[in-house]
Amino acid sequence: MMRRSWQVYTLAAGVLILSFVAAWTLPTTDILRGIISLPGVGALIAVLYQIVRDQAAHERALELLEKQQLFNLGTTSHMANVAFDKHVQFSEQYITRMQQGLTELFQNGPTKESLKFSGDLADIRRSFLAWITKDLKDKITPFEDALYKIWCEQHYPQHLACWRGAIPRSQTDVSDLL
Repeated sequence: MMRRSWQVYTLAAGVLILSFVAAWTLPTTDILRGIISLPGVGALIAVLYQIVRDQAAHERALELLEKQQLFNLGTTSHMANVAFDKHVQFSEQYITRMQQGLTELFQNGPTKESLKFSGDLADIRRSFLAWITKDLKDKITPFEDALYKIWCEQHYPQHLACWRGAIPRSQTDVSDLL
């Protein structure tokens, strides 16, 4: 929206009205009336000049806004590309390790390696934490927790809290359990 200098317009309108009212109502000659009305003509010229200045300022502001939007678009596009690339890297690493771990789990059953498998998946997720969405994190964390519980049920049943899942995997020191 174009910003106008309302104070200049108000002052010019006041000078114009005062000048023309004075020229019309004062009992003088035509030449003197023309001279008295000159400030009104000057006010009209000032208004036209101010309109041109306001328009130029508006166009400058639009140009700056357009440049800023292009910059933001360029930055956003770059960040979108980086985020997409990081998401792809995360997906490739996570799925590769998940397939390896599930293959081991189905072949050998829940061994000590299943805890390492759960830890590896959590490490991959944490290394890409800035690049994955909360929704994705919320969907894959239960899978990691299920792997941890499988290991707890098989290898650590004497600790009832671990077996029932009362101790979150994030609070367990994995090196103590191996």
